[in-house]
Amino acid sequence: CPDECSCMAEVVVCRGSALNDVPSIQSNARLLNLENNIISNLTNTSFIALHNLVELNLAHNSIQELREGYFVDLGNLLTLNISFNDIEVIGTASFAGLIRLRELDLTNNMISEIEADAFVGLVSILELDLSN
Repeated sequence: CPDECSCMAEVVVCRGSALNDVPSIQSNARLLNLENNIISNLTNTSFIALHNLVELNLAHNSIQELREGYFVDLGNLLTLNISFNDIEVIGTASFAGLIRLRELDLTNNMISEIEADAFVGLVSILELDLSN
Protein backbone atom coordinates (compact mmCIF):
# COMPACT_ATOMS: atom_id res chain seq x y z
CA CYS A 1 0.00 0.00 0.00
CA PRO A 2 1.44 3.42 -0.91
CA ASP A 3 2.42 5.56 2.10
CA GLU A 4 -0.10 8.26 1.17
CA CYS A 5 -2.99 5.79 1.09
CA SER A 6 -4.91 3.48 3.35
CA CYS A 7 -5.60 -0.05 2.19
CA MET A 8 -8.01 -2.63 3.50
CA ALA A 9 -8.36 -5.88 1.57
CA GLU A 10 -9.19 -4.83 -2.02
CA VAL A 11 -9.97 -1.17 -1.22
CA VAL A 12 -7.34 1.54 -1.72
CA VAL A 13 -8.14 5.07 -0.53
CA CYS A 14 -5.76 7.93 -1.35
CA ARG A 15 -8.11 10.88 -0.75
CA GLY A 16 -6.65 14.32 -0.14
CA SER A 17 -3.05 13.16 -0.16
CA ALA A 18 -1.65 15.91 -2.45
CA LEU A 19 -0.67 13.28 -5.02
CA ASN A 20 0.68 14.58 -8.35
CA ASP A 21 0.57 11.17 -10.03
CA VAL A 22 -1.28 7.89 -9.69
CA PRO A 23 0.71 5.78 -7.21
CA SER A 24 1.62 2.15 -7.80
CA ILE A 25 -1.33 0.10 -6.57
CA GLN A 26 -1.55 -3.63 -5.77
CA SER A 27 -3.04 -5.58 -8.68
CA ASN A 28 -5.84 -7.14 -6.61
CA ALA A 29 -7.46 -3.74 -5.87
CA ARG A 30 -11.17 -3.55 -6.70
CA LEU A 31 -11.87 0.00 -5.54
CA LEU A 32 -9.46 2.91 -5.94
CA ASN A 33 -10.28 6.36 -4.57
CA LEU A 34 -7.92 9.13 -5.71
CA GLU A 35 -10.34 11.98 -4.96
CA ASN A 36 -9.13 15.44 -3.87
CA ASN A 37 -5.55 15.28 -5.08
CA ILE A 38 -3.62 17.37 -7.62
CA ILE A 39 -3.21 14.75 -10.34
CA SER A 40 -2.99 16.62 -13.65
CA ASN A 41 -1.77 14.04 -16.14
CA LEU A 42 -2.70 10.44 -16.78
CA THR A 43 -0.63 8.13 -18.97
CA ASN A 44 -1.02 4.76 -20.65
CA THR A 45 0.65 3.20 -17.60
CA SER A 46 -1.28 5.01 -14.85
CA PHE A 47 -3.57 2.04 -14.24
CA ILE A 48 -1.47 -0.80 -15.65
CA ALA A 49 -2.28 -4.30 -14.35
CA LEU A 50 -5.35 -3.16 -12.37
CA HIS A 51 -7.58 -5.69 -14.14
CA ASN A 52 -9.73 -6.31 -11.04
CA LEU A 53 -10.71 -2.69 -10.50
CA VAL A 54 -14.50 -2.15 -10.55
CA GLU A 55 -14.66 1.41 -9.21
CA LEU A 56 -12.30 4.33 -9.85
CA ASN A 57 -12.78 7.79 -8.36
CA LEU A 58 -10.64 10.58 -9.84
CA ALA A 59 -12.96 13.44 -8.81
CA HIS A 60 -11.56 16.81 -7.68
CA ASN A 61 -8.15 16.60 -9.32
CA SER A 62 -6.52 18.70 -12.08
CA ILE A 63 -6.80 16.30 -15.03
CA GLN A 64 -6.77 18.32 -18.27
CA GLU A 65 -7.39 15.79 -21.04
CA LEU A 66 -8.45 12.22 -21.71
CA ARG A 67 -6.71 10.20 -24.43
CA GLU A 68 -6.81 6.67 -25.82
CA GLY A 69 -4.98 4.12 -23.71
CA TYR A 70 -5.41 5.69 -20.28
CA PHE A 71 -7.99 3.11 -19.16
CA VAL A 72 -7.17 0.18 -21.48
CA ASP A 73 -6.30 -2.23 -18.64
CA LEU A 74 -9.55 -1.61 -16.76
CA GLY A 75 -11.84 -4.07 -18.56
CA ASN A 76 -13.81 -4.90 -15.39
CA LEU A 77 -14.44 -1.29 -14.35
CA LEU A 78 -18.12 -0.54 -13.68
CA THR A 79 -17.97 3.03 -12.32
CA LEU A 80 -15.65 5.88 -13.31
CA ASN A 81 -15.90 9.30 -11.68
CA ILE A 82 -13.80 12.05 -13.27
CA SER A 83 -15.98 14.95 -12.12
CA PHE A 84 -14.64 18.32 -10.95
CA ASN A 85 -11.42 18.28 -12.97
CA ASP A 86 -10.05 20.63 -15.64
CA ILE A 87 -10.79 18.39 -18.62
CA GLU A 88 -10.97 20.40 -21.85
CA VAL A 89 -10.50 17.65 -24.44
CA ILE A 90 -11.97 14.15 -24.63
CA GLY A 91 -9.94 12.44 -27.33
CA THR A 92 -10.89 9.69 -29.76
CA ALA A 93 -11.36 6.33 -28.02
CA SER A 94 -10.57 7.83 -24.61
CA PHE A 95 -12.53 5.07 -22.92
CA ALA A 96 -11.26 2.16 -25.04
CA GLY A 97 -11.13 -1.04 -23.05
CA LEU A 98 -13.94 -0.12 -20.66
CA ILE A 99 -16.30 -2.75 -22.05
CA ARG A 100 -18.17 -3.26 -18.75
CA LEU A 101 -18.39 0.40 -17.70
CA ARG A 102 -21.94 1.32 -16.63
CA GLU A 103 -21.54 4.76 -15.04
CA LEU A 104 -19.33 7.60 -16.27
CA ASP A 105 -19.39 10.94 -14.43
CA LEU A 106 -17.74 13.84 -16.24
CA THR A 107 -19.70 16.63 -14.52
CA ASN A 108 -18.18 20.01 -13.73
CA ASN A 109 -15.28 19.99 -16.16
CA MET A 110 -14.26 22.57 -18.77
CA ILE A 111 -14.96 20.41 -21.82
CA SER A 112 -14.60 22.40 -25.03
CA GLU A 113 -13.89 19.55 -27.45
CA ILE A 114 -15.17 16.00 -27.77
CA GLU A 115 -13.36 14.29 -30.64
CA ALA A 116 -15.08 11.87 -33.01
CA ASP A 117 -15.64 8.42 -31.51
CA ALA A 118 -14.60 9.64 -28.05
CA PHE A 119 -17.02 7.20 -26.43
CA VAL A 120 -16.49 4.25 -28.79
CA GLY A 121 -16.37 0.92 -26.98
CA LEU A 122 -18.66 1.89 -24.11
CA VAL A 123 -21.05 -0.94 -24.97
CA SER A 124 -22.41 -1.40 -21.42
CA ILE A 125 -22.89 2.26 -20.49
CA LEU A 126 -26.13 3.05 -18.62
CA GLU A 127 -25.37 6.52 -17.28
CA LEU A 128 -23.20 9.24 -18.83
CA ASP A 129 -23.25 12.64 -17.12
CA LEU A 130 -21.66 15.62 -18.88
CA SER A 131 -23.54 18.35 -17.02
CA ASN A 132 -21.99 21.70 -16.07
